[in-house]
Amino acid sequence: MVSSQTNEFPVRILLGVALLLGGSVLAWLSSVATLQLRKVEGGTVNVELSTRLFGLIPIDSDTITDVVSVASVPGRAPGSTSRSSAPNRLVFQTSTGRSDLGYDQQRFVRRYPAMRDFLADSSESRMTLTSFLDDWQEIVRFFMAQLGAVVLLVGGVLMTWDAFRRRRAQSEF
Repeated sequence: MVSSQTNEFPVRILLGVALLLGGSVLAWLSSVATLQLRKVEGGTVNVELSTRLFGLIPIDSDTITDVVSVASVPGRAPGSTSRSSAPNRLVFQTSTGRSDLGYDQQRFVRRYPAMRDFLADSSESRMTLTSFLDDWQEIVRFFMAQLGAVVLLVGGVLMTWDAFRRRRAQSEF
């Protein structure tokens, strides 16, 4: 009986750590992205893309300066013979070339028309878009992912705590 309980300790620790890591990764990947466009002198736009863990804690921020236009380009390379579907990509054209900040930027591809219209409208000087408020699917995805992250994190803490509690109780006897 003692040997089976002794063998449970590393398994419980590994399971607790796996739950903690899974919760952390899920929380990180489901973070909220915010895209701010600000017009500056010279007719260009500065774009700031930031992400926040649980919508509260800043985890990343990138800036693209001197944006002159925005485009929605095919996700597949020109001349590709693949029959698979690839979504369009959002690309900012700067004075030095195209800029793509990756996954978080691509979360705003559905908002391309609004960004294009903002760049064409000289009366507006600032625009802020949030991935969280784009549509109901994004809101449901966010809440379900955050709920999953919290459940995994709490489960990991409880599993690890229980392993040490059992180990201590076992050593007292």
